[in-house]
Amino acid sequence: MSKSYEVWTFNGLRILESEDRYITKVNEEIVKRAHPNKSDIALDIGCGSGFLAFKAVDYVELVVACDLSKELLEYLVKKVKENSRNIASLHGMQCAYPFHRHLLT
Repeated sequence: MSKSYEVWTFNGLRILESEDRYITKVNEEIVKRAHPNKSDIALDIGCGSGFLAFKAVDYVELVVACDLSKELLEYLVKKVKENSRNIASLHGMQCAYPFHRHLLT
């Protein structure tokens, strides 16, 4: 059985190193199975702090991250600004309706 050590993830959460590797693998598999194109816009519903959004943004033109938690979206926006990533955010149920680029933050 391998040892696990506590690590701080890019989004400030403290988790076990083995969990971080697992989350990374799951997100990589999700993106791979979506067969993204660089011209695609990906929608991450229930994005939380952005684990999947930050993985998917390397493969698409834009990721629209949507969550009910305003606090998590504020945290995500801060990380996007720090990392100059092409991720936009929508709060609440706005992602359930047809959206236009002017709605994105």
